[in-house]
Amino acid sequence: MRGLHIEVEIAMRIGKSIDRPLDDVAALRTHIDGIAPAIELPNLDYAQPQALDVIDIVATNVAAAKYIVGEFAAPHERDPNSAQVRLVCNDQEMFTGSGTDSLGDQWSAALFLVNKTIEHGWKLEPGQILLTGSLGRMLPATTGHCVASYHSGATQWPSLEINVTE
Repeated sequence: MRGLHIEVEIAMRIGKSIDRPLDDVAALRTHIDGIAPAIELPNLDYAQPQALDVIDIVATNVAAAKYIVGEFAAPHERDPNSAQVRLVCNDQEMFTGSGTDSLGDQWSAALFLVNKTIEHGWKLEPGQILLTGSLGRMLPATTGHCVASYHSGATQWPSLEINVTE
């Protein structure tokens, strides 16, 4: 993947099927059974990125290539909005971010994703995962070892590690 990038995210796992739009976050919460740390690895391998348009982005599946998801915990055990994240690559801090970096509220971001998915004729099934958006910023991957650490108040979430090779 010549255009590999790293995004630190939060994953929400669907616990109950969703086949119609949801009215609000309260309704969404009844369908989510897990919150986990996640890293998305988009592949932005475009010859002319400055010339991209919506059709190009959709045709390449929003550059989605891979993702890594950590251990899930029940939503009452992890507050995604209070999550603080830190990405360190090759012993150098790359950035920090927070759960509210994604549309200001993780639950609102997930509700938007769910309702857009349903609007386009899809159904969400138990076990499917929502990645709610980048925390901090997306950055080009460099060769080496990266660790994404998460905490929420005094609660440490599992860290995620990735080794990037050429």
